[in-house]
Amino acid sequence: MVSTLKVNKIQIPNSDSDVISLDASSGNITIPKNVTFSGTVSGSNIYHEKLLEADIAAGTSDYSVDETYINSSFDEYRIYFNAKNSNDGVDLRCQLLLTTSASGAGSIISGNLYSYETSAMGGATYGANNGSSYATISPITSGNGTGEGIQFDGVLVNVNDTTQCTVMNGQGSNITTNGATGGFNFHVAIGSPPTYGAYYCRGFKLYFGAGTFSGKIRVYGIK
Repeated sequence: MVSTLKVNKIQIPNSDSDVISLDASSGNITIPKNVTFSGTVSGSNIYHEKLLEADIAAGTSDYSVDETYINSSFDEYRIYFNAKNSNDGVDLRCQLLLTTSASGAGSIISGNLYSYETSAMGGATYGANNGSSYATISPITSGNGTGEGIQFDGVLVNVNDTTQCTVMNGQGSNITTNGATGGFNFHVAIGSPPTYGAYYCRGFKLYFGAGTFSGKIRVYGIK
């Protein structure tokens, strides 16, 4: 037997205070209190969906996010990353995992394909290249002393678009070898659009110019 209960308000016992209100004409539900979820929240109207949250163990030489997370489920992704390297005064680098198959695993395509631009927010410090084997995230190298390191948030777009190249744009902060903090902007792309615009992106790899590192990473799919 199936029963139907029709209400327009749900209240706390022994109180006239509304906890949940339901609008019959619009279908909107109003919840004026904090909501705690113990399970997974899903649905087609969720704007951000957390796909990955991980600690990166000390001694890691490079960290890749692959097609398990970057695939046809979303066209855009947001990445939050922070790290401290074992070496002092090194740069953070990025490579994209590309493939000609929408359902295939991405891989690093060798060659001087990367185009990148980086700029410090507080001064005339820039980095740019249109034919490198990797992209540099910050124009200033990172320190590895107490409190030093690098962090950024970026947006990866066009991962399923075969008419334009995949790009990652973002900003971050870098604490250098003398403890000075500086903000920066960055842009990462493939520098040969006529060829690699037709590729799918199925991940990315982060690593430093030398040494190993530890840190944290979060990846969200964006509707």
